Amino acid sequence: MELFVRKLHHGAPLTREDTAILAALPISVRTVEARVDFGTDLDAVRSLPIILEGWACRYRLLENGKRQIINLILPGDLCEPFGALPHFLDRSLASLTMAATGLCLVAVQAHAQTAAADRFLTKAIEGNLGEVAMGDLAIVRGATEKVKAYGEMLKADHAAANEKALQIAASANVTAPSEPSKEAKAAHARLSKLEGAAFDKAFAKAMVDDHKKDIASFTKALRLKDAPEVVGFANETLPHLRDHLRKAQALR
Repeated sequence: MELFVRKLHHGAPLTREDTAILAALPISVRTVEARVDFGTDLDAVRSLPIILEGWACRYRLLENGKRQIINLILPGDLCEPFGALPHFLDRSLASLTMAATGLCLVAVQAHAQTAAADRFLTKAIEGNLGEVAMGDLAIVRGATEKVKAYGEMLKADHAAANEKALQIAASANVTAPSEPSKEAKAAHARLSKLEGAAFDKAFAKAMVDDHKKDIASFTKALRLKDAPEVVGFANETLPHLRDHLRKAQALR
């Protein structure tokens, strides 16, 4: 792993924390004889195969049965550059000399899912803060009782969702944002200049657009099986988001 870490550091400087995380990854080491195919049994989705010693290559079979070497893989190189290749591409791997390969198995996926969960929580909290602010705006500037009532519901539901998101973020040591995203602030500023029917129309459109994006983001978060609290939060919040979307569409 030392060569792999050094190559990463050459491409982009790593912090001590980055280096420590990489060094702590569990590795399953496997020795392969020279001139042996070994790519077909690698789990490219759940593993990060690295050449630790020896030389290997990626190749493809030509119509005449001969092999064409695509690239050499040296110690410290990933067998799957830049992540897993699509399943429909030729990903045949073979050792050129006796080689030792290292597989960082579930830990790689777990680290990736943890990072994705952290990003999701950050975006969810920003989104909740933005929707609470939009709810307040609708209560004050809405021209109809329907829009004002929607604003009340929006504020209450997203404030409650944000409390849960903040609790999960705290338990995961995620630094929670204290204000909406720049995009949400810009939308709020734009709507705050409108009045009457013009406000109601623009507000309804913004709510439809926002909640469509939210539903897509929360649905994607259901795949984060290594972050059960995040999955539970997303699963619990989705019905409210779908309800908000349906009612926003009725405002138009």
